[in-house]
Amino acid sequence: MNLLYRSPASVGGSNARCLRQIDDALHFDRCVVIEQSIDGMDVYRGKKYVKIDAQAGYKNLYRSLVDMDSLPPLDRTVLEKMEPYKSACLNMAVRNYSLYVGNYYEIEREYFDHVRYWNYILDCYAVDLVFMSVIPHCMWEYVIYALAKCRGIRTLLVSATAIPGLNIVGTSIETMGSNTIRIFQRDGELKETDLHDIVTGYYHKANQKDINLLFQGRKENPLNDKYLYRTYYRPLILKTLGDVRSPSKLAADLEILGSVIKQKCTAKSIGYYNKRAVKRPGQEAFVYFALQVTPEMSTLPWAGAFQNQLLSIRLLAGGLEKKGIRLYVKEHYYQPAVRPKSYYDELFSIPNVVCIKTDVEAYELINDCVAVASQTGSCILEAIVKKKPALTFVKSFWNCLQNVYLIDREEDVENAIDKISRGQASVSDDDRKRFMLAIEHSMVRQNLDLFENPQIGTEMAWDDICDLLKQYTAADCDNDFCYERG
Repeated sequence: MNLLYRSPASVGGSNARCLRQIDDALHFDRCVVIEQSIDGMDVYRGKKYVKIDAQAGYKNLYRSLVDMDSLPPLDRTVLEKMEPYKSACLNMAVRNYSLYVGNYYEIEREYFDHVRYWNYILDCYAVDLVFMSVIPHCMWEYVIYALAKCRGIRTLLVSATAIPGLNIVGTSIETMGSNTIRIFQRDGELKETDLHDIVTGYYHKANQKDINLLFQGRKENPLNDKYLYRTYYRPLILKTLGDVRSPSKLAADLEILGSVIKQKCTAKSIGYYNKRAVKRPGQEAFVYFALQVTPEMSTLPWAGAFQNQLLSIRLLAGGLEKKGIRLYVKEHYYQPAVRPKSYYDELFSIPNVVCIKTDVEAYELINDCVAVASQTGSCILEAIVKKKPALTFVKSFWNCLQNVYLIDREEDVENAIDKISRGQASVSDDDRKRFMLAIEHSMVRQNLDLFENPQIGTEMAWDDICDLLKQYTAADCDNDFCYERG
């Protein structure tokens, strides 16, 4: 087996030790490690390891690793197979990790660099299994994922959930959490005594009426001009200065720089939103839509066709208006980068939408609403525990419950409201507990990036990742794979 392993952020050499444990269990011949060590303590010994710093992908630094001109050119087969993934890749150029703002040609050139380099890596090391510790949401990560799918290379993903320390599993972005559904449907096999303290703790906290489960105690995140300057404006200014000797490049750079400055001058922070938003108006019936942080994996690429949340809001607002129900939308107070003024202006202009100030507590809205709505947000899981129906735009592990409705069109909104009004959207306490049991048995324990949980030790995480890969490699095919933690 030749493994490509996109590691999570690592401290104290934990990823290197985890891979040694995986090697002891699976005995891979070669391992390409895309490494992201926080403290540089990961050491990979032996010829079987090939280490590639994740920064090479983030910053497109492949020319420092290999002579790009010597790599095979991209042929029609690769280009045509990648075409369905290309638009998502180009959209990811807007992420905060892109250290310049370019025109279409430059962004497309970066895309082709990613494809050429990672296609070469997959060929050179005969990779036959790709493991990614996150739903790929940067261009270079998504290119690896797409190439693996195009080439028929087996792929396994894990990603953080609303429960800190527990990570959802899938063999593709579309199948994330499908094993939770299958385990949930095995009625009578799970016992409540099997629940870990992490799951029971989350369940009991979510049942309280006055608690926010994520980002508790954090204040509104103001526009960070230093961050934006470091990640967007300074690289663009340096690039412009570097092209002074080329009149054509300089003219293009100045045009881009001018548009960026214009965008900066017209961009609005959350303060602009809050000046126009309102506190809760009256006692009218409403559905609560929680805006998610963007750009982020929860919308791009996980939300698929509904990655633009304004599309979801318009669809919901229209269907709800026919039922005499308002749509309350609340901005995410931790939105780290500004949304364009035009985004907020469009949001405020949508009929039947009421924008709620960010200091209104989410638990109040969840407790009082008719239903909760979101693409992939943590509020869906909170709604389930609080016995509230949920309207979602992505099929995932929560869709095994009858009070979670997948929305594809306006008619789905109307049908969901009809069922809710007739009392057909209730879920028993036993089903909710069985759902939490399915989560416990279907997810790996690991702390990834933002989430910290002292109950999850590194050894526990290594055991789960190793067990996950052992089960996956033993499975006959992806369609039949259902990870279940013992």
